[in-house]
Amino acid sequence: MAVVFCWPSPQVRKTLANETNVVFFDERGWWPVCQYSFERVRDPLSIASFSDISDISPQQIRNKLNWWTQIWTRHIGAAEDYEILRAHSALVVLKIIGGLRGYGATSVILPTAIPHHYDSSIVSIACELA
Repeated sequence: MAVVFCWPSPQVRKTLANETNVVFFDERGWWPVCQYSFERVRDPLSIASFSDISDISPQQIRNKLNWWTQIWTRHIGAAEDYEILRAHSALVVLKIIGGLRGYGATSVILPTAIPHHYDSSIVSIACELA
């Protein structure tokens, strides 16, 4: 059982450095706390592991992404790029779900009360579906 802290500040990392049931997540990957040091895991989910997430359909992910799209597509200038971003985002959501399940995460703490950017909305979607 683990608690995930998304995009933790240096102070949070330092404060929780001895808590072995804590995992940090940021744009660079997963950072489980391991005996007073951080062990970076780049990609805990291989393509072979996708069968472990067979209870979540691509359509479920797509529906959630479409709902959130209005929030973060304002940062994209060309509408033809929306579909590329959604396809990439679906893969990222699956990877986050794989990490959450792999670490046995029971809670995720985001640095914002309401996800309102791409990164926090993707984690929110993954948490909801996981």
